[in-house]
Amino acid sequence: MTLLRSAILIFLLLPSLAAADSRVSSDFELQAALKQIRNARDSTSKVAAHLNLGDVRGSRGEMDAATLEYGDAAALASKEAAASRNDGDLNRYAQLTAWAGLAAAKLGRLAEAADAFEEATRYLSDSPAIWNLYASAMTILGRTDRAISFARNAVSLSAPNRATNPSGLLDSNVYRYALASALLQEDRSAASDEAESILTEIDRSLDAPAFQSLKDEIARTETFEIFSTARGDAASFLSLWNRAHLRLGSLEEARGHNEQARMAFRKVLTLRTDDPQALQSMARLATSASQRERYYAAAFAADPLSLPLVEEFRRALDKEALAAAAGDTTGARMQRAIIAAHGDRISESNKLLLTLAKQFPGSVTLQYLLARNAAVLGNIEPARSLVGDKRLPLPARRELESAVSNAADRSSRAVALLGASADGSARSVDAADLRSLLLLLQSEAITPGERVRLDTQDFQSSVQFDAVTARDQASTTFRAGSIGTVPFLFPSPVRFAGQFDASALLNLEYHILGMTEVDGRESVLLEPLRLTRQER
Repeated sequence: MTLLRSAILIFLLLPSLAAADSRVSSDFELQAALKQIRNARDSTSKVAAHLNLGDVRGSRGEMDAATLEYGDAAALASKEAAASRNDGDLNRYAQLTAWAGLAAAKLGRLAEAADAFEEATRYLSDSPAIWNLYASAMTILGRTDRAISFARNAVSLSAPNRATNPSGLLDSNVYRYALASALLQEDRSAASDEAESILTEIDRSLDAPAFQSLKDEIARTETFEIFSTARGDAASFLSLWNRAHLRLGSLEEARGHNEQARMAFRKVLTLRTDDPQALQSMARLATSASQRERYYAAAFAADPLSLPLVEEFRRALDKEALAAAAGDTTGARMQRAIIAAHGDRISESNKLLLTLAKQFPGSVTLQYLLARNAAVLGNIEPARSLVGDKRLPLPARRELESAVSNAADRSSRAVALLGASADGSARSVDAADLRSLLLLLQSEAITPGERVRLDTQDFQSSVQFDAVTARDQASTTFRAGSIGTVPFLFPSPVRFAGQFDASALLNLEYHILGMTEVDGRESVLLEPLRLTRQER
């Protein structure tokens, strides 16, 4: 029953952490699942392998390919179940019927899955493994009450074997994990409390001396693939260890128990040092910028195209400046692209993203980031085209809708700033206004008339110069400075009449000439008209 026992581990493909594109971390699982199909010596093993491959495909955003694998698993299980019944092997018939039910659940077919499991439990109603699979299917289909009930059946039926041997104890922990997973789908504090208690018990149990030999085997054989349907005690232990501690860590973090959460995620990393979900979580819970940078670098190295990781890293940049990993790895380039876009260096970001897109064609994460950048520049069509793309999670599609709306607002604001002021004076703009004007300048939507007005309009801003280039008794020469967070440059050093302090905020009137780059940073090129001190 080992194969049936472990299928429940499917539950811990956490929705909040599941990657839309995982071309690095899941490559190992992908190749291993393909190998499982090639090497399967019996139909049950082949069904399980197709389910594993479907899960890996799904985690990579390859939903059509995942559906094909689940369909193959369902067809094969149904065919072999019928053959077993004809041969009079009713135990095998029940097991394969349960596998067909699980595959149907992954295909979203509730009635078909329920019928299959009702048939399976007619023949093996005392099998905790069958009830475990039934609970899996109901959790996948969102039937939480049924999932909890069936998971309790599996736990109750496995209780007599819990302490007799390590394999029986592992079975029991798998079934208890399934119950905790189902409970966490309920929106009740009592259910969440029970789930936390179960996961804590599993944590203690997996640390027991009875499992030390399995840990040693995992280390000796360098086993690291995590599957929903694991085969053998070592693979099942590793998958349960990974999924249970991720669940426990996420629950503790949600409750504000950050130190307990960190302990759980660290345990994940003891048996799989490159687990992207654990690394991402450790970055989120880091207590210093340097620690956060280190964990994010490791997470991007493990899973550079993970959309949840990309979005979380982007939100982290809103709170503090973070550096990208050194080197020219895929993960480091992805980090630099996100940092550049966050700093409104869109052309730099696009250059990196387009290079990655050639390496990973069809990546929905890269399409998403390029569409966001296009919307920032006023080209909203790529973002609009992805709003309905079901490969993207709902929060990402909402982000694209917001990007489209913001692009329209920025364009309207920039066009309004190009109108002459009521008294004919220079238009006063701050850093946000200047960004809107620059994005209009870069956009494909700018009209010839708007371009003429942008070239001739006088603007005024509060500026701070970087340093005095030259000075004499009658003048001060400057070359570069910033308007808020927007750096600017004059085409050549400009000599202003009077004595000015580079550390003081000054008023500058200017024309916008275009964009340039200084030390790798996008800067605005200005033609100065007049420099004055600010009134106190």
